[in-house]
Amino acid sequence: MRTTPRRRRYGALATLAASTVTAGLLATGCGGDGDGGKPRGAGAVEGLPGPGEVLLQPVSAHGPAPFTPSTVRPSPDAPGSPPSAEPGTAPATGVVSGATPGLYGGARSVASCDVARQTRLLTSDDAKAAAFAQAAGVAQARLAAWLDGLTPVVLRTDTRVTGHGYGDGSAAAFQAVLQAGTAVLVDEYGAPRVRCASGSPLRAPASEEGGVEHKGQPWPGFDPGRVVTVNATHHAVESLFIVSVVSSTLIERRTGTEGEQDRIVTDESVLAAARPPEAAAPQPAAPQPPAPPSSAPEPAAPEPAAPEPVEPDPLDPGPEPDAEAEFQAGEDVQDQEESQEEDQDQGQDEGQGHLMGPDNAAVEPELDEG
Repeated sequence: MRTTPRRRRYGALATLAASTVTAGLLATGCGGDGDGGKPRGAGAVEGLPGPGEVLLQPVSAHGPAPFTPSTVRPSPDAPGSPPSAEPGTAPATGVVSGATPGLYGGARSVASCDVARQTRLLTSDDAKAAAFAQAAGVAQARLAAWLDGLTPVVLRTDTRVTGHGYGDGSAAAFQAVLQAGTAVLVDEYGAPRVRCASGSPLRAPASEEGGVEHKGQPWPGFDPGRVVTVNATHHAVESLFIVSVVSSTLIERRTGTEGEQDRIVTDESVLAAARPPEAAAPQPAAPQPPAPPSSAPEPAAPEPAAPEPVEPDPLDPGPEPDAEAEFQAGEDVQDQEESQEEDQDQGQDEGQGHLMGPDNAAVEPELDEG
């Protein structure tokens, strides 16, 4: 088993190499470094679809004109149905980048393909190796190293590709749709490159001009409108973020490894990117029925707050004085003063003819005998 990727990238040299490879894959429709030549047409191999036809290839079907026996490794705990990111949701559809989180699936620390066996089967026959290398756009001398740098995953949605059949020492290209759950090997640009059930090289699909006719038996749930086309990235990626077929968690798998370095992803930004749009869209709230009448007593009304004091306005003279009230107050004061005067006069009358001693006792005045 591989323990580390065999690829190494170093500064500007790596950037230049990636740019060169990218230019090649853009010209040929997928990743790889072609060595010239062109595979023969599908008509040269019996059983392959012709022009205007697209072959439907189920998950486990060996397919017509395979290159090798199947090298698929069944996942021990994977369910039989195609994996999905979350219950009730579907993976992305349309044209997507090979680096899209959640585009592929797999089981943690388990490779979906036996890469070492696939390499032995292809390189043990020179004619087959030459046909495969030509179809894949790889130099035959580095075919083993190239295969060893691929990453085993499974498709999470039906995927359109250019497949190849092998016959009479040559490869023949044809258009195909691979069912979700198919085990494939992808390159460092995120593009599917080998179908493990048949050992066939894969390339980007040919552009559709007009309608196409699907050949083969559609599987349950097949919808031509939900078929994915994978675009290779412009730069090599270090990791692929795949969805676990066992627990639906997101796994980071280093490119060029078979899962021995897998780790669970906890970065929320990556998890959000892996969620399909329909899962992230908010759902309208269901109308709520009116609440039943309550038998509890109504709460007492709050007591009115005390009025806040008002600052007097120096420019406001205030209300006009009440003349009648002032007159009545004046009479009351006058009556009180007259009453006090009468009391004083009465006291003087009662004390007239008596002298007050030191102890306030009245004394009789002495008469002048003279």
